[in-house]
Amino acid sequence: MSTDGTVSETRVTVAIGAEILRGTLVPGQRLVEVDMCERFAASRSIVRLALRRLAADGLVEIRRNRGACVRAVSLTEAVHVLEARAALEGLVAARAAERADRAQVETLRALAADMREAFAHGHLTRHRELNTRLHELVHAIAGQS
Repeated sequence: MSTDGTVSETRVTVAIGAEILRGTLVPGQRLVEVDMCERFAASRSIVRLALRRLAADGLVEIRRNRGACVRAVSLTEAVHVLEARAALEGLVAARAAERADRAQVETLRALAADMREAFAHGHLTRHRELNTRLHELVHAIAGQS
C-alpha cells in the first residue's frame, strides 16, 4: 500500500500477473472487476488500469461487453512477443545507459542484486515485482514511456 492508504496500479498488476503466471488464474478464466477489487483491496479504477496493462502485456484479454479474462497464448506467439519486446527493451536500455548518472547506476545495480537473490531463493513474485521496478526505472532514465 502507498503512504496515502491506496493500493497502486503497479502492485495490483504485479499481483494479478503473478497469479496468472503461477496458474492460480487459468487461461479463459473471467476476471470480474468487483471480485478483483475485493481480492486486492483496490478501487475499480485501479483494477481496470491493471487489467489494461496486463492486456497490453498479453496476459489478459478484454472483450467488449464481456469483461476481462486470462488470455491463452500459443508458444509461437509467446516467442514472437518476447523477441519483439527484447529488441525494444534493448533500445530503451541503451538510451538509459547513455543518460544514467552514478546514483541511478547504483540503484540499478542494487535492484539487479536483489533480483538475483529473489530468484536464487525461489521468490518469483518478489522477482517479478523487482523486475517491474527495474523496467520502470530504466524507462524513466531513458525518458521513455
